[in-house]
Amino acid sequence: MHRGFRMLGVLTLAGCLAVGCSSEGASRSTSAASPLSANASEGAVDRAQPGPQQAAPGSPGERPPATPEQAGPSAATGTAPAAADLATKDRKLARTANATLRVKDVARAAARARDIAAGLGGYVGSERTSEDSATLALAVPGEKLDQALDRIARIAPLTTREVTVEDVTDAVVDVQSRIASQRRSVARARALLDQAKTIGEIVTVEEEVAEREAELESLLARHQALTSRVAMASITVTITRDDVPAGQQDDDTGFLAGLAGGWDAFTTMLAAVATGIGAAAPFVLVLALPGVAVVLWLRRRRNRNLATESR
Repeated sequence: MHRGFRMLGVLTLAGCLAVGCSSEGASRSTSAASPLSANASEGAVDRAQPGPQQAAPGSPGERPPATPEQAGPSAATGTAPAAADLATKDRKLARTANATLRVKDVARAAARARDIAAGLGGYVGSERTSEDSATLALAVPGEKLDQALDRIARIAPLTTREVTVEDVTDAVVDVQSRIASQRRSVARARALLDQAKTIGEIVTVEEEVAEREAELESLLARHQALTSRVAMASITVTITRDDVPAGQQDDDTGFLAGLAGGWDAFTTMLAAVATGIGAAAPFVLVLALPGVAVVLWLRRRRNRNLATESR
């Protein structure tokens, strides 16, 4: 029986030793694996944390890119104003203006208006001046039209100011295209003229060349007129003396105006008739004297013949 207890004690001791070794191996394995886990965790943290040159998307060091909605309509359409300005700049615009003002001294105001046009690089196209009023047709560079109107307004406050803009871009482009085509046509006709051999061919081709060149010159003149309208803006300035009632300012309508115009036309006609009569009188006198003498001689001769026959 003691032997049995011994065996039981040996088995118990062996079991305890086995359990202790297993626990120590597990502890060693855990302690060995812990540094690896720690290193792996540190590596993951290092990779997760942003460096000094790379900030996290949500960190304060870097501002996230703004969306078009956050940037607002000006950022979404930032190029729209520039494109609109470029489109307007490329347009060919012919501008005209009318300005009316009342002053005390009409002649002085007209002189200042002429000086304004000359100072801006323009000129006076036409002028009609009287004691009570003046009308001037000025031409100034198109880009200086507003500046010219502002300077004219310094002479006296403008009673009327009208500006009209006409877009002639399509007309200019059309004429330019036709000019290019017509030049090619003239070149082809001249090439045919060099190849003509007989007199009939030369005459026919020369007529064709002359016709095409005339058309080309007409197109060039039209293009010049359009570019001149774009380059120079016209201003019609009407100046009236301030003490003249508004109803009497060059009123060309109504019964009295018609009566005055008719009387002027009648007197002009009478003057023209009298001038014609006066101009013809010397010729009539010179030709009438011989004519009268011839008529008298013929009548006397006729009377003599009648007297002879009666005998």
